[in-house]
Amino acid sequence: MTLPHSFAALFAALALTLAGNSAFAQRGGNAEILFLDQQRIVSESQAGQSIDAQLRSLTEQVAAELQPEQAAIDVESRSLQEQRATLSQEAFGQRYQALVARAQRHEQMKQLRQAELQQARTTAITELRAQFEPIAESIFQRRKGYVLLERQTVLSADPRGDITDDVIRQLDRAVTTIAVTKPDLAAQLAAAQAAQAAQQGAPAAQ
Repeated sequence: MTLPHSFAALFAALALTLAGNSAFAQRGGNAEILFLDQQRIVSESQAGQSIDAQLRSLTEQVAAELQPEQAAIDVESRSLQEQRATLSQEAFGQRYQALVARAQRHEQMKQLRQAELQQARTTAITELRAQFEPIAESIFQRRKGYVLLERQTVLSADPRGDITDDVIRQLDRAVTTIAVTKPDLAAQLAAAQAAQAAQQGAPAAQ
């Protein structure tokens, strides 16, 4: 349903050019130019709101998971600064390098968790789209649509051509929640690395 930018711009221009052309409205048995606001479907449908609520909960869980290590790093950083004058250059250097390595590992973990949350959202939105696209297509066929545009690409349009409310109503009757699952990217990476190592070791074993 999402239009490539080039086609979206073309269709938007077409809609603006023909919006006031009553002759076009009669073409093809009263065919209509119709519009769909996918952002509203995500934000206003019950299924879309369930995704948002679950993502907020997962984000809070990730923050709670990461906070203790961040607090420990902050404490060690302050301690190192306070003791700088009493430490030998070697001792300070060792603690500083250990702190930097710890902070880097923590930052990598934060980025990993953010990637997991993003992937969880993408997967859930893809499932939501799989639910509402057939509904939009059915409405499009019933109304004998000429073309269906993404509402965000059009500057101005007759609201009678917007089928978003209809899609949301039917979607809410069909599905009210979509499960959001945060993947374990670290485990996936480890499994992939193990599989690659096994493949590389197989010829040597033979």
